[in-house]
Amino acid sequence: MTMKTKPTYEELERRVQELENFQDITERKKLGEDLKLSEEFLKQIISNSPVAIYVYDLNEERVVFGNEVYEHYLGYTLDEIQEMGSELLEKIYHPDFKEQLRQHDEKLLADRKGKVFESEYKIVNGDGQTRWAYVRELVFTRNPDDSAARILGIALDTTEQKRQENVLKRSEEKFRTLFNLTPDAALLADAETGQIVKANNAAVDLFEIPLNNLIGMNHIELYSEELRKNAEVEFKKGLELLSSTLSSLEMIIETPSGVKKTVEILASALHMNKKLHLLGTFRNITERKQAEEKLIESEALFRGMFNDHSAVMLLIDPDTGQIIKANQVAVQYYGYPLEKMLQMKIQQLNTSSPEQITEQMHSALNKQINIFEFQHLLADGQVRDVEVHSTPITIQNQKSLFRLSAISPSVSGRKKR
Repeated sequence: MTMKTKPTYEELERRVQELENFQDITERKKLGEDLKLSEEFLKQIISNSPVAIYVYDLNEERVVFGNEVYEHYLGYTLDEIQEMGSELLEKIYHPDFKEQLRQHDEKLLADRKGKVFESEYKIVNGDGQTRWAYVRELVFTRNPDDSAARILGIALDTTEQKRQENVLKRSEEKFRTLFNLTPDAALLADAETGQIVKANNAAVDLFEIPLNNLIGMNHIELYSEELRKNAEVEFKKGLELLSSTLSSLEMIIETPSGVKKTVEILASALHMNKKLHLLGTFRNITERKQAEEKLIESEALFRGMFNDHSAVMLLIDPDTGQIIKANQVAVQYYGYPLEKMLQMKIQQLNTSSPEQITEQMHSALNKQINIFEFQHLLADGQVRDVEVHSTPITIQNQKSLFRLSAISPSVSGRKKR
């Protein structure tokens, strides 16, 4: 039986060294693979990023890296960008922003804490288009003397955002102009709190409250005590409808001096400064309401007098002769049912020729003559002599002839042949 010899100390040391060298190579290989994966991952992120990413080398005075978005945004290929060198900044930045760029670079290069600096510029790209850019930059690497070597930056195209901001700004300017110039009182209230945030001069006049006092008030305080709950309900209804226009509603406001005014309100919800508000316009209709009430009283008085009068009364359209209204005495006198009479014309009752009737109605309408003598035909065929008193009146903006007929003492009793 052959015995194996024990390894010498030198052989053991050599074998340990071989194992250590093998382990070191394996670890380095693994690190290399991890680094390659990390670089590939970073490359994918940069390539698929929606923002422009670039690296500017201060020593070489040129862009040394830029992704596809950066090329597209500037309107140049990376080779063209690199060939421009330091002239790139002079070429792409709008003249109005050169001083802003200089101040930005001063702060960036003076920083020693790795701070990110932000700014917004207007640039002119390779296609001659003027665009807006929101830029964030930091010092990426430094020279041995600790001075900045490379700058890492990202740029976001904010052109569309700027356009929308300008549209919104113009819209708000138009709103302010219309708000201040409208002859009706206008208030803008915070939808959440009901607090008035804006009021025009017409509102100051209507509510008789100084502008400084109106701003900050809760709009519910403007209404008379008995209507405040109703006003709050309408306010909440406006919020539910959001941007829809509300139906016109009438409310009563009360001034600090105790004067009550009837107002017609039109309200709508709108968004301003990223908050929901209610816009209300208030039209003072106090005089109109008073006139309407007087008109209602007057018409009620007329109807009472017309219907209850002991004489025959007719209301006639002077243009057509159509009987618009007849009282109960007229119904009994002429012998026609009321429904039938309201379908008839005065020409069917008056035995005069149509031309004569028209001429006489115009004379009454022009107040030339208002007392006439006619012969009227009754439902049973009798012809009676009547004295007619005609007066023009206006009902619902339409002129009519109010006719009071007095029956003559002598009744002919003749029948029309």
